[in-house]
Amino acid sequence: MDVPRFVDFAAPSTPAADLELEKTVEPAVVIPGVSQVVYTLTVTNHGPAEATAVEISDILPAGLSYISDDAGCSVAGNTVTCAVGDLADSASAAVNITAGVNGGTGGVLTNNAVAGSESPEPAPDPHSNLASVDIIVNRSPVANAGPDQTVDAPGPSGVEIALDGSGSNDPDGDPLAYNWTGPFGVAGDVNWDGVVD
Repeated sequence: MDVPRFVDFAAPSTPAADLELEKTVEPAVVIPGVSQVVYTLTVTNHGPAEATAVEISDILPAGLSYISDDAGCSVAGNTVTCAVGDLADSASAAVNITAGVNGGTGGVLTNNAVAGSESPEPAPDPHSNLASVDIIVNRSPVANAGPDQTVDAPGPSGVEIALDGSGSNDPDGDPLAYNWTGPFGVAGDVNWDGVVD
């Protein structure tokens, strides 16, 4: 008697597409309320399959405001989402996002982004589809030359005036250098005692 034979057929797996996301920013040091930054996000498909419906999501940190992009992205809150489309094996696409630095912002701002597609990532995944980059917000120093002074010069030799700049500070803690400027010309004083003849 013949015995039926059964053969198991495994469902074919969907080919993987290995995405890598890289990010740069220009400039990396900014001034609050003045500077704009441009984030360049580049997504590359390392294959082996085509990546379908590739999308980049970029999360702008607090302290930055979205201005524009060059890829028709959508904006919801502080998240900028850019539809890249399909990427063949070894193909790349880049998106530029411009943001303004809000006044009153300080410190280091970290921008995070992720790239994804409808194609599965390989396991293990040799390339990261996550990327981040920092900018440093350099706030302006605060100059304080002390209280106003009024003096009378009794003769051609003049009078000594003591100026005190010790109330000056840099919000970021950077070293300060300065010059006193007046009718006497320009005088530098690295010790902040401000004695000018």
